[in-house]
Amino acid sequence: MPELPEVETIRRQMENNLVGRKITDVIVRFGKRLEPAQKKFIEAVRGEKFVGFSRRAKLLMLHLSNKLTIAAHLKMTGKFVLKPHGTEPEKHVHVIFVLDNGQDLWFHDVRKFGYLKIISLEKVEELFKGDEFGPEPLDKKFSLDIFESCIKSRKNKKIKPLLMEPKCIAGIGNIYADEALWHALVRPTRRAGSLKKPELAKLYDGIIVSLTESLKHRGASSENYRDLFDTEGESTNFLHAYNQEKCARCKGAIKRIVIGTRSAHYCPKCQK
Repeated sequence: MPELPEVETIRRQMENNLVGRKITDVIVRFGKRLEPAQKKFIEAVRGEKFVGFSRRAKLLMLHLSNKLTIAAHLKMTGKFVLKPHGTEPEKHVHVIFVLDNGQDLWFHDVRKFGYLKIISLEKVEELFKGDEFGPEPLDKKFSLDIFESCIKSRKNKKIKPLLMEPKCIAGIGNIYADEALWHALVRPTRRAGSLKKPELAKLYDGIIVSLTESLKHRGASSENYRDLFDTEGESTNFLHAYNQEKCARCKGAIKRIVIGTRSAHYCPKCQK
């Protein structure tokens, strides 16, 4: 599943390449993950311009000139791809936004879990100000004190699943939870309440470092993720624990376990 660095990479690429572009037509090839349904969705979008792009957690928002927004969640395998107009669409391209500059913007999703939803400006503001999502970890307002308050309020939870709870911290998934815990020398099965203040400080730093470094390399393409230009992110080459065989620090074997329904990768020698 694309996480914060991957979605933010796409947002930045859209901001740099699509602001001001007019949507001259919308072609729907699979409409079951659209809201409202196909006809009304097309009516709301066709003829409008992209005026900006934003992100909340893993949710990507495409803002239109009619003050409506397309909220897009990529889920497991979704992606947006920019192609020359008329390029033969692949099997799993569900929606094509035909643009006024000779390009098509594809919404592609193999597993069909991702969605496109039209929301109002008021709903966008609610997402950013409400409590559906926790703090953005790369926001300057995300302090160690804020991080500690979330962890301390859920003392009995195992630390890795807690890092992935969007109401605690927005946008962290499997990859960057593993990477942050590796950075902090903390085992993913530890109870949140067992972490001492120095460990929490290292974990806080690990979150910021792992997300920032991944952004530099356009995210991780360990599975299905591709950026707007259908190119793999390069941060997969710089991961330390997630899906690795050897620890980047001590060269010991990385162990894979399952916590709940999700995998976790850690170094038994380094992470206590």
